[in-house]
Amino acid sequence: MRTYKKKPLLYTQQIELFKFRGLLIPDEAKAERYLNEISYYRLSAYALPFQKEKDKFDDGTTFQDVIGLYLFDRELRLLVLDAIERIEIAIRSQLITLWLINIKIAIGRIMQQYSTQQAPIRAPAAHLIFIATLKILYKNTSTISIPKYLLSITKPNIIPQKIHQVG
Repeated sequence: MRTYKKKPLLYTQQIELFKFRGLLIPDEAKAERYLNEISYYRLSAYALPFQKEKDKFDDGTTFQDVIGLYLFDRELRLLVLDAIERIEIAIRSQLITLWLINIKIAIGRIMQQYSTQQAPIRAPAAHLIFIATLKILYKNTSTISIPKYLLSITKPNIIPQKIHQVG
């Protein structure tokens, strides 16, 4: 097991370390608040572009420069995640639409089969598939919109006439 050799530093010590390395910190109280909220080690990664040499800041680099880069990265990350969410929702919507079209075709075929039968149907494979599909839809959706849609695309007057319980 590897032992971590660096000792933890208080916020004031972290500020002193930044200053020792050449970072200009005009408002130490504000810097301490940022260190409290973000952490020294997270901010130190954003300080790297301002160092040509390890642990030595370029002349004139301020704590606000480092914070500015951190805030820019944060905003960029939020914009990217927002775009990813929009793409994900659009893809889901298209997949659901395609899925419903396929279900509509399958249910249409099942209902057509029911409507051509003269005698009552007692648990045929098509009926079992239809019931299983409805159960899956009710189980996998948090709203009733998909089952309502399915019921709207079938012929409701056929179902009570043709489906009888086995018993």
